[in-house]
Amino acid sequence: MDLTDSDLGGLDLREVDLKGLDLSGSYFLQTDLRGVDLSQTNLEGASLNGAKVSGTYFPKELAAEEIALSLTHGTRLRDQSRRAQPPKRRLADILKRKPR
Repeated sequence: MDLTDSDLGGLDLREVDLKGLDLSGSYFLQTDLRGVDLSQTNLEGASLNGAKVSGTYFPKELAAEEIALSLTHGTRLRDQSRRAQPPKRRLADILKRKPR
């Protein structure tokens, strides 16, 4: 089910099964998510400002710092695994000296 960009603020979702839902871009202002399993839920770009999250399971791709910032400041969650990674450089290339 696609619930992208939903306003779920102020709701009590403790008894709701949210597994597998796309909640990207959604707002959870003051939402009660205590004990909810969000581990298989897409939360990319969601905001958790003031939500109650005691005992909530979050996707492992979301860093604890991302969650904390969203809870206190309302910032959008960013999935760390989807962020562009710089190309890996080989040690041999780094140590290679440029010809003079």
